This record gives sequence, structure tokens and C-alpha cells, in this order.
Amino acid sequence: MHRIKKFQKPFLLSLAGLILVGQLTFMIGHLQQASNHRGIVAAFDDDAAAAIDKAVITRFYNQVTNHYYGPVYNRLAHVVASLSPNEVGGNDLSKMEAMEKSHHFILMLISYFSLVFLSFLLVSSIVSDLSFRIMGTAFLSFLFLSNEVWLKFVFRAHPDHLFGLLVAVATILFFQSVQNPENSRQFKIAALVWGFAAATKLTILFFLPAVLILVWFHWGRSSLKKIMNFFGWFYLAFFAIGFPASIQVDKNFHAMMNQSVFSGAPTVESILEWLGLYAHQMALPLLFLFFLAVLFGNKRSDSAKTTTIFILVMHLPLALLFSRRIVSIHNYYLIPFVAVSLLCSALFLNIRIQGLLSQRWRPAFLIGLVLVWKMSVGFTPVGIDGMMTLQTGKHSEIEKTFETVKDLQMQGYRFVVSPLFPFSYEYDSNVRMYWSGWDKALNSNSPDFLGFSNSFYSRFFDKSMAEYLESGSAFPSGDKAFFERFAGKNEATDPAGRRWSLLERSPSGLEIWKRMEH
Repeated sequence: MHRIKKFQKPFLLSLAGLILVGQLTFMIGHLQQASNHRGIVAAFDDDAAAAIDKAVITRFYNQVTNHYYGPVYNRLAHVVASLSPNEVGGNDLSKMEAMEKSHHFILMLISYFSLVFLSFLLVSSIVSDLSFRIMGTAFLSFLFLSNEVWLKFVFRAHPDHLFGLLVAVATILFFQSVQNPENSRQFKIAALVWGFAAATKLTILFFLPAVLILVWFHWGRSSLKKIMNFFGWFYLAFFAIGFPASIQVDKNFHAMMNQSVFSGAPTVESILEWLGLYAHQMALPLLFLFFLAVLFGNKRSDSAKTTTIFILVMHLPLALLFSRRIVSIHNYYLIPFVAVSLLCSALFLNIRIQGLLSQRWRPAFLIGLVLVWKMSVGFTPVGIDGMMTLQTGKHSEIEKTFETVKDLQMQGYRFVVSPLFPFSYEYDSNVRMYWSGWDKALNSNSPDFLGFSNSFYSRFFDKSMAEYLESGSAFPSGDKAFFERFAGKNEATDPAGRRWSLLERSPSGLEIWKRMEH
């Protein structure tokens, strides 16, 4: 028996590590397969294409943010890429395209590892044994990736998973400083991480009121000094990582005001929709954390009153989000809020539940759990095959159009294209992309070819998009009339009388139009 106990911990740790490493290797391989250069990615995700571009060109002295997202995500990807082997291109990719593809892979990799580290943070808030933490991380990240929103935003170059991780880390550090109000060092570190989160995404503005309320509540008379101290360290981190964008905060707020036109006062329907999305993303991870606490949890001696108040106040950001009715796509907005809610749930379970299993039986139960998991659903995330089919299918279709357009670009022909249309950014001097104002675009550029994406212009004919299009000024009514001349046709005449013939229309809705001779 003594010999068994001697090898028990190393065996469990090795088993847990093997499963997690296998899961990591599986996902990294799929991310590598899904990566591509900017010209291809731009045809189905213009935000991701912009992230690739900014990650390639970012330096610590230049402005690379669009004021909606901070530079942390792009700069972190650039640092990792600079430490990786250089891409040299090949028969299929130029050196620039290979560089863009490697940055795209690293951007997705950061999103994936952010989710893995978030899982580790949540599990570690409940169990203390390292082997249980590692195994729990594999389980929980599997459940996160079983949700289509969380899986999708691993495969998209967006900062949401990184932002969710930073907000969760900032929250647990802030909680520790609240539990130990005399420890000024913990408070400063928490404020620094909140600043890093602010330099990642502007959604941080939803969370700051809760932080300020907790500072006021826990530090009483000295709360004003603490708030000033908080914002000092907060802005230090924000300034350091976000420079030079951090000295142009007014532009960030202006961007937020522009985005606010796509939201309005809440309705019963919008609140119910938010609750449905929240429950859908929370359910499985929360159930797992509860299961973990009931079986393996180690009840801690944190102040129940302080923890309960902290949890309640930290859900204020969620209430602020629910107070807005968003007319654009918004299911992924919940990612950081769900991360904080799950962390608060773990803190609550810590003070309420002691694991039922004794230390003696926990290893055997964990091994049994692994066997059941393997035989029932396996270790690979549910939905990964469908995601890969979607990703690689898009790429193969887009690449055909891309090659046609690139060849015409290299011959010197002029293009006017819509968003979500592929073209080579190496030969972009004769390409102009427009979101709106198509009549003027054609008159000022006199293009030889037009490039349209049905994914872009179909929104003008989609009744469900009507409120979104009417919410802002980015899509003038004349654009719908312009695209009505081309949609579903093989020949068209633009408002200035120029005649166009359809050269190519791909199955995914990418269209190349050639100007007809007079």
C-alpha cells in the first residue's frame, strides 16, 4: 500500500499532463490548418484581417489600433512571431503572405491559450492539488469549446478570449486585495492588470463602476485616496502597453460613441435574449465547477460576508450590459462577463462546499472519470470537425477567386471592391475598397474591374438587418439602389451609364465584374 501511494501522485500528474498536452497538440494542429494570409481571411472576417495587418506592422512606437480594440492582442502576437522561426514563403505563398499566415496562426493561438489559462484559473479557485487542476483544465476547456460561440472565437482573430482572461485575472487579484485590505502590493498589481485589460478592449468601461463601488465599500474613509491610487496604476499600465494610442483617449471614447448608435433602450425581448445567451454560455462550465466542488473542493476560510458582497457587486457589469438592446451581432459580447460570473461562482463554492470524497478515494474516482469521459465523448471538443469543414471549405473557394484577382492586379488593372472580397495586399496600389458611397467610388477611380461579396451586399436586402442598417450613417440608402443593379444579374449598368459584365461568380458569392468596352 505504501508503494502504491508513493507512485500515486506522479502517476496522476503524468496522466493529467498527457491528456492536456494531447488536447493542446490536437487544437494547435487544427489552428495551424485553419490559418491563412490576410487576402484570404479578409473575405470572411474583415476584423480578423485587420488584426493580422496590425500584428504584422505593430511596433511599440506606432499607432496600430482602430480605437475600438486596444493594441495588446496585436502586439503580443507580434512579439511571439518575432521569437518564432521566420517564414520564408514557398511555391504557393510569397514571403509577405507567409508572414501574414504565421501571424494569423499566432493570433488564434493566443485566443486558445487564453481560454486554457482561464480554465486553469477557474479550476484552481476550487481545487489545490496540481494533478486535479491540470485534469480539470482539460475538462473545462473541452466544455468551453463545446459551445459554438467560444469555439468560433478561438478560430477568429479577435481579442475577446484574451480580454476575458485578463478581466478574470484582474478580478481574482482585486478580490485578494479586498480580502487583505492592508496589502497595498496586491491592490497595485490588480490595478495594473485592469489597465492591461483596458488596453485590450474598451468593454472594460462596463466593469470599472463595480470596481469603484467595491473600493468605496471596503476602504471607507480612505476610499478616495485608494481610487486615485487605483487609477494611477491603472493608467500606468494602460499608457505603457497602449502607447501612443493611450495619449489619445478622447478618440477611444469617440469610437465608443459611434458604436453606441447600434444600441438602444432595453425591451423585454432584448433582456430575455441576453438571459438566453448568458445561460447557454454559462450552463456547462458552471455545472462542471459545481461538480468539481462537490467531489474535490477544499472549503476555504474566506470571509463569507465579504465574498458575497464582492460577488453581487461584480455582477453589476452584467446588468449594465443587459440594459442595452444591441442590433448588431452581439453573442460574443458575453465572453468576459461569463468569465467573471464563473470566477465569482467558484469563489462562492469555495465558502459553501466541502468536497464529499476523502483524499483516499479521490485518485480512484478521477481515474474512473477519465475512463468514462474517454468512452463517452472523447477528449476532442464537440463541433471541431464542423468548424474545420467550414474554415477549410471557405479557404479553398476563396483561393480560386484570390488567384484570379491577384493575376489581374499584377497586370496593372484597377479594382474597386467591397469589404469581404479577396485581393492581394502586396499589389494593392491599384485597389480601392469602399464600405459605402459606391456611385462616387466608381466616378473617382474609373476601375477596370469590380469585386463584390454577396456576404456584404446581401445585408441591404435582408429584412432582419434593416434596423442595423438604419441605426448608423455608414450605409447610405443609395448603396442599396446601387447593388440592386448587380444582384443576381450577369450584366449591369451603373448610375453613370458604364456597362459591366459578370466575369466570375463563386459558390460562396464572390463576384468579379469586368467593364465592357464602349
